[in-house]
Amino acid sequence: MKQDNDKTGDGNLNVDWDKELQELDPLETDEAMFDVATDRIERLIGKWMLTPMYATPDDDDMTISDDPEEGSHETTLGQIAAVPLLNIIAKTAARMSREDDPLTWFGEYIHNNGDMILDLLQSVMTEGIMVANAPGLREEFDQVLAGVRTLN
Repeated sequence: MKQDNDKTGDGNLNVDWDKELQELDPLETDEAMFDVATDRIERLIGKWMLTPMYATPDDDDMTISDDPEEGSHETTLGQIAAVPLLNIIAKTAARMSREDDPLTWFGEYIHNNGDMILDLLQSVMTEGIMVANAPGLREEFDQVLAGVRTLN
């Protein structure tokens, strides 16, 4: 990539992006498109995560709503989605604190509970797919993913 010298001293280099983009080979073009789409997806997921929600504790359960109710606490979809992971972390930390050799215990725990970790990963991935198809975001995700779906 040919760059002009930094004549302003502010760290910004003058790059002719139109020229640079024209000179990309097809693989670089696909990679650039994929990177741009990934960034846009991350921003959409971030937007979804900040969606306000309201949690109202019941006796043994929690009611989640997008409308505030008496006794509800404002939260976000991201905080709600993090609950399963936070539960695993809390249970693991509590158990480790009671162990004489917490690092050895942790290694065995990870080895013996691989299925639980994979279940959590599956849940997170499923949630991502559901978010991409949620009303209000579906069209935005379709626009972002349209080019990615045509990549070789």
